[in-house]
Amino acid sequence: MNAPFRYALPLSLSLLAACTATQPEDAAPVPATRAQALAQAPSRGFSCDPLEVRSDTELATVEGAPADALVLRPTGVACRYHLLYRDGSGKQHMLSQSPGMYLLADARVLASAGRPDTTLVCATDLQHARAAVPSDEPGIENRAITSTAVICAAARDGKWSQTNAVVTGGADWAAWVLEAGADEADPDVFWVRWTRDSTFQPLALDDTGRPADDGIYRTRFRLVQGRGPVALDTTKVSDATVEVTVTGEE
Repeated sequence: MNAPFRYALPLSLSLLAACTATQPEDAAPVPATRAQALAQAPSRGFSCDPLEVRSDTELATVEGAPADALVLRPTGVACRYHLLYRDGSGKQHMLSQSPGMYLLADARVLASAGRPDTTLVCATDLQHARAAVPSDEPGIENRAITSTAVICAAARDGKWSQTNAVVTGGADWAAWVLEAGADEADPDVFWVRWTRDSTFQPLALDDTGRPADDGIYRTRFRLVQGRGPVALDTTKVSDATVEVTVTGEE
């Protein structure tokens, strides 16, 4: 099975089934092995190397503008980055309003008759804290997800809108970006497809035993001048969180 979302991350990210409980950043918990961390709790955990991104690092290219890219910028805080858009000339625009772990993103230039050329970016803003069970591997951090949100921004004529959350994950589910696009009927309306995931594990999706509310959703939003993206409505489009790719044999 293949997860239906795009995943392009230059980090050595290994999702763990680590503890959901978190504790203050200045706490000094007792180290444990990775096997112990896996055995103690069901979800929300991942491990990361804080030094993997030491300078501006490309996260993904932009569909329709191959010279442009989404870029992660380190902040000096463990596994927290800013998300930027860099165009082909090197000009940069900061999309994130606060540092986070930006795992999943979709960026594209939309051009069609009757619509101004629009650069659209949507990403999952993943916030996290130190996991209750620390890593026993030197230089590796065990973290626990505390919240997720789907944030979007758009640019027209070189001017970027405000970045807003159009989907906010719940206390018991995360929102993972799949792709974004334009509404065919209204030049100021766009959409983002995303996965509602109660396991908090975007790289280990499995539909077995899931709550009925899990699945793939589509949220429409309007680009409002002076306000940025404003959510309109959300529709469930699939009960599945994973897609099966069938390869034929000759």
